[in-house]
Amino acid sequence: MTMNEFAALAFDRLARKHYRLFKSGRLFMKSTADVGGYIVPTPADKPTQIRAYATRPTVDLEGDVVLPRGINAEYFKQNRTLFVDHEYNAMSAVGKLRNMIVDTSGVIVESVLIQNPDNPLRNQIEALARAGNIGQSIGFEAVDYRPPTADEQKAFPDARMIHRQWRLLEVSYTAMPMNGACQSDFTPQGADVAPPKTMIII
Repeated sequence: MTMNEFAALAFDRLARKHYRLFKSGRLFMKSTADVGGYIVPTPADKPTQIRAYATRPTVDLEGDVVLPRGINAEYFKQNRTLFVDHEYNAMSAVGKLRNMIVDTSGVIVESVLIQNPDNPLRNQIEALARAGNIGQSIGFEAVDYRPPTADEQKAFPDARMIHRQWRLLEVSYTAMPMNGACQSDFTPQGADVAPPKTMIII
């Protein structure tokens, strides 16, 4: 078996597992806009860096809230790959995780685009990011999710489900984020970003 055949088989198995989890109601794909996200200035010979929220504790279009503190990122920290629109094939694997920041405002993912100028998917993600409208989306396995409590309903009036514990499987770049509350606070390149309470350096 060639390396390309092995990689294709591995991605196919991952995609099948994600599909089974999705059908069982345990796998979710949630998108958030690039609030606080920007292209990090880099020399021409360095990979393009992108910093953006992957999720925030706000009500998305499906009425769900994903609490950042409930994250288990062990699998994602090992795989380190960012995809395009949850497509699990080699051409859609266009980014690599550098750092991840978790605090009460959300989960920030800092990544670099793989240096492959012949990949049109990779190039389109870079073009969208430079235009200021790239988003990120999480694929995760729900571990503890229930309707909101009375206190949570006050904090999130439109919420129908609160994800308290969840296992992050992957992060994808996307041009159509689901979390609309994130769209208005885009941080321009060079703007100051408040320091996080917890930083995971990978």
